[in-house]
Amino acid sequence: MDLPTESFEIPQWKETRVNIDYHVKFEKCHRSVPFSLCHQKVDICATQAAIEIFPKGERVASHKRCNEPGSVITTPEHMPPKHREFAKWRSSRILDCARACGPKTYLLCKQLLPRAACAYGPALGIVRLAKTYGNERLEAACSRALVLGAFSYSTVKNMLKSGTESKPLKSEERPQLGEHENVRAKSYYE
Repeated sequence: MDLPTESFEIPQWKETRVNIDYHVKFEKCHRSVPFSLCHQKVDICATQAAIEIFPKGERVASHKRCNEPGSVITTPEHMPPKHREFAKWRSSRILDCARACGPKTYLLCKQLLPRAACAYGPALGIVRLAKTYGNERLEAACSRALVLGAFSYSTVKNMLKSGTESKPLKSEERPQLGEHENVRAKSYYE
């Protein structure tokens, strides 16, 4: 019997927990597992060619290895039924709906979409808030969220619920320190 032509590869194993978005993170890349495994511990087996996920010793997912940081690999069968509905929407369709609400809503949704593995739901949720609160209030809330750097559905919804979307932001002015011996000039650090 001949020896194998390929050299033996020792796989890399790692224990991790499944995120709420039914993805596991390995080397800055996200890969999906069945959504029923959210928050559970799983083992990841990584080889040069594949990433395999095992909860309690049974393989439930296998993905081709991708080393591009920030990449997200999602198998549609792993998604809950509602998320599959969102997946049918293209980001361009959501952005078109957001643009119809107003330019700030569009900008917020455009910022939100690339930030998470499953950002279609939150972006679509923001657009749907216009039905309840109207375009004008939604625009004010999205404008405020952009200024605050709070790119989330819950932030926008909470602003609208509490009516704080139109309140002016408090400017955080630092009081001027008077001259005293503990204040050092720029030249001190050069």
